[in-house]
Amino acid sequence: MDEIDVKICMMLLQNSRRPYRELADSLEISVNAVHKRVQKLIATKVIRGFTTNLSISSLNTINAIIFGKSKNRDIEMLQELLSKDENTYWLAIAGGNELYIGGYLRELNEMDSYVEKIQDIAQLIEPTVGIVSHDSGQTGATSIKKELDKIDWRILQELHNDSRKSFADIAEELNVSAKTIRRRLEVLEENDQIQYSINWYPEASNDIISVFQIFLQASVDKQKVGLDIIKKYFPNTLFFWSFGNIPNSIIVLAWNETMRDLTHLRLGLEEFNEISSITTNIIYSGHVFDTWREGLLE
Repeated sequence: MDEIDVKICMMLLQNSRRPYRELADSLEISVNAVHKRVQKLIATKVIRGFTTNLSISSLNTINAIIFGKSKNRDIEMLQELLSKDENTYWLAIAGGNELYIGGYLRELNEMDSYVEKIQDIAQLIEPTVGIVSHDSGQTGATSIKKELDKIDWRILQELHNDSRKSFADIAEELNVSAKTIRRRLEVLEENDQIQYSINWYPEASNDIISVFQIFLQASVDKQKVGLDIIKKYFPNTLFFWSFGNIPNSIIVLAWNETMRDLTHLRLGLEEFNEISSITTNIIYSGHVFDTWREGLLE
């Protein structure tokens, strides 16, 4: 991938129904160039699906990131076991058998049993658990089921594995007008009830995907530092995690084409006065799994 490919992927991660014309205008390239690049990303399996799901915020989902060194060397078995777990949505394997595992929980009281299960499956040594909760005032999946009617659910099911499906095609499947489909989706989008995204496997590009665990000076605004890093170094820095239960620390996911670029990025990050230290690791394998959230639309 080059920088334009990465920018396309990041925009589609945020909204995979975004028109190619909008992507083209943002990147100052032609629509045809966007189309060709997306098709190449699909062919090389960097993009492996265009998805629609109920949003994390509308479900009031707890997002847990568990990371640490693993004693489990059977990666295929680890992947298989985690793929069967209804909570685990992501696994990344980095150097030194360091694992990063993401899980969606319906309730915070599920956390202890989930961490215990992951620690057992992955054989993690003293794992770190980072928690980000999303609270939009909803009361979870039960509330969503009551709020959405039958047509809404059928629309979401049509888009579940093909978020770019046209209004006309959905309308034909459901025997309603395209105007009705458009209007209902606009309401769901305005209420932040749905999420359009992609299944993204950047390591398939043979570029360097790395993780920076950044330790900050005391009393520093973690959110501001993370945003400043993304703003200064995007698209080499892709996004960051900040956890309410882990003080003075953030994790940044980064993309680089060469080791020289990665070294240059790290040196740049070390110039931030707010940063006290940085550890770096390279991800060499990643996997995305369906969870109970996807099951709501099946």
